[in-house]
Amino acid sequence: MPAEPSAARQELGRLLAARRRASGTNTRDMGEAIGRSHSHVPRVERGTGQISLDEARRWLDRAGAPAAERSTVLALVEAVAAESTAWRLETGAELQQQAAERIDRATLIESFVWQIVPGLLQTPAYCRRAAARFGVTDLDAYVSTRVLRQAVLEQPGRAFRFVICSQVLDHIDKTQRAQIEQADEELAGVTVRVIDFADLPVRATCSFDLHSDDSGPVRVGIELPHGGLELTRAEDLAVYRQLYDQLLEAARPL
Repeated sequence: MPAEPSAARQELGRLLAARRRASGTNTRDMGEAIGRSHSHVPRVERGTGQISLDEARRWLDRAGAPAAERSTVLALVEAVAAESTAWRLETGAELQQQAAERIDRATLIESFVWQIVPGLLQTPAYCRRAAARFGVTDLDAYVSTRVLRQAVLEQPGRAFRFVICSQVLDHIDKTQRAQIEQADEELAGVTVRVIDFADLPVRATCSFDLHSDDSGPVRVGIELPHGGLELTRAEDLAVYRQLYDQLLEAARPL
């Protein structure tokens, strides 16, 4: 029996399929565009077929993918080809610690979320419920590590910007909302903005964090259904820098 495609392959196939369908391109035309048979297209979309970087570029060109989506897909293609450790499901306390170390190296962290409250703003109760929903097993360690990490919000010389989709705030309790409002009002380095789903730029297809130091953007962390993808190439950072600026412009105060 064939092995189950990896999470990265499944996510790559899902993104390519969604873009092809959104563009109205059938499998025969897409196969011609990438230089493959039309039967290879659904295999790629199921995560069982190979696709090269050049083929992925031609796929995205044919489907008219926006720049941010192109960066995400091409990074996934490279991660799959190299069996990169850039693709990882951040669930355990050990990987939470890795996330904390990345935060410690940044002087500015800008987050956009459209499904869940940002981790740095979560109450312990919210964090536990969210982690359980995503299949975390070591809940106590996970929640403890995440809550301790929130101390960075009060560190001098650090800045944090959050753009949260309004649908997230519509489904939280009073305690969680109060914590978000308190951070926005009382912590000098924290700014929280809200954006309606209808006002999202077309390229804002997933939640992401943009980490910068004194030299500018150094890392983008993208949240996908099966895990997290990390981008560090200058051209990708420039795309997400522009996208976050568009989100800020469209957002409103909390």
